[in-house]
Amino acid sequence: RLHTAQRAIKQTQVTVQKIGKEIEEKLRTTATCTGRKKERECMLLRIAMMQNELQRQRRALSREVDLRQKERTQLQRKEEAFSVQYESLKEENEALSKLQKECTAKREQFLKANAQLTFRCRQLLYELSYIYPIDVVNQADYVICGVKLPNSEDFQAKDDGSVAVALGYTSHLVLMISCFLQIPLRYPVMHKGSRSSIKDTITDRLTEKERE
Repeated sequence: RLHTAQRAIKQTQVTVQKIGKEIEEKLRTTATCTGRKKERECMLLRIAMMQNELQRQRRALSREVDLRQKERTQLQRKEEAFSVQYESLKEENEALSKLQKECTAKREQFLKANAQLTFRCRQLLYELSYIYPIDVVNQADYVICGVKLPNSEDFQAKDDGSVAVALGYTSHLVLMISCFLQIPLRYPVMHKGSRSSIKDTITDRLTEKERE
């Protein structure tokens, strides 16, 4: 019986050791599975986070693409507007160049005509000296067309007829010079031959009759 009991104990010990090894093996397997599950869950979590980040970046990229597209459209519109403005400016520049040439030509014509007009005025003024010759007698008296024109202080002592004729010549001469030189007279001259007169339109205190 003792031997039988010892064999039974040994068999039981062997069985216990075997079962213990199996338990340890299962525990190791379980720990390995648990670690793998943990790693898998971590990887799934990282994948989910990366997918969320990817979607966020895609949305941001889509917004950026839309923004760039809008900017590109605006740039194209501005480019078209600038192109139209450039063509318009080019046409205006060509028109301005043409006008400058025309203006230069007209200026040359004006200078030429002005020179001719000045020359003609000189000719007419020179001819007036033959039409209404003025001479000085005794270094004091003036004679126009052979008629003596006295100073205003000597009117009372002279013949009214000759004075009127001389005044008519002088008034016509002054009017012609004013017309040729395009210079308005301070005191208007009314040429009526020997009845010519000069009108004072500046002095306030004169009556209408006293103005002539």
